[in-house]
Amino acid sequence: MVTVLQDTYLSWNLGAQVSYQAGQELQFTLHFSAPEAGKYYILGALYTKELVYIPGSMFSIYVPEGVDYGTDSTSYASVWELLAGESVDLPCRLTSDLSDVVLGLFLFKMQGDVPSLDTDEQVASVSAELVSPVPAWGSVTQIAAMVLGLGMLGVVMHEASKEWAK
Repeated sequence: MVTVLQDTYLSWNLGAQVSYQAGQELQFTLHFSAPEAGKYYILGALYTKELVYIPGSMFSIYVPEGVDYGTDSTSYASVWELLAGESVDLPCRLTSDLSDVVLGLFLFKMQGDVPSLDTDEQVASVSAELVSPVPAWGSVTQIAAMVLGLGMLGVVMHEASKEWAK
C-alpha cells in the first residue's frame, strides 16, 4: 500500500487510496500555499504501485479561461504569483485512462520567467493510490466460493431427496 505524502504547502481532500475507474472524472480540492513570495505551478504524474514513473503520464494543472477549476493539461500550466503565506483552494477535475496507479502532484516554485524542471524548485508533493473498484457482485474468489457452496448444497439436497424417497 502506498502512503499519502503530504506537505504543509500542498494538500487535498483525497485519502491514501481512492476508488477510481479508468476514464471517470476524479474531483478533489487542492490547497497550496507559498513558503515565500514567488510564482508557483503544479505538475502531476502517474506511477506504478512500486512508484516507477509511467512514461508519458506527466501533466500540469491548468485553469482554462472562464472556469473556476483546474484540469489536467499536457500543453499548458497555470502559474500563481503568491506572497509568502498566501494560499489557494482550487477545485480540480482530472481524468486518466489508467487505474491501479499512484497519482502524484508536485508544487514547484519558478526560478525564471517560465516553468522549467531543470531549474525550478520542488516545494511539496502529495500522492494517492487510484484503486479499481471491486465489482458490486464481488470478487472472483467470492463468486467461486458461492458456486462451490451452492454445488455442495445441491449434492446434500440430492442425497436427502434419495433418503426421503425410500
